Amino acid sequence: MVCDRTAQGVAQYLCDIVIAERGGALQQDLRLILLSLRRTLRHPLIRRILPDLHAEMARSSTLSTEIRTTLQYERRERGKAIVDRAIERGELPKDTDKEPANDALASLLYWRIVVTGGRVSGAEINKIARFIAAGMKDQ
Repeated sequence: MVCDRTAQGVAQYLCDIVIAERGGALQQDLRLILLSLRRTLRHPLIRRILPDLHAEMARSSTLSTEIRTTLQYERRERGKAIVDRAIERGELPKDTDKEPANDALASLLYWRIVVTGGRVSGAEINKIARFIAAGMKDQ
């Protein structure tokens, strides 16, 4: 099916480009992954295809499974690695809930760039990183 092949191609592209670099501190790690996500979401083809893929996931269990087990899984693992490193450095408590941080990483940029067609400046990336870090520390 063309939709499945398209989804696989987009998922592989996104997994390859969204990397979790190491910045040495929680806020810097968050900033780096946000910059990577911003770069990905600003790609014209990705910006056009992602909303359609998400809509199609509601209609196709095969596509939904494919996206959830590749793209979403890989991105969330990279987000969890950031939290794990912050816990190891003593920046976050050991029982920090990783799920809300992962949700915030993707959703804030996705909404602004893909849904509203807006832009996210470097200064706004820094604010978002501070916002997410503060929320994680205040659990």
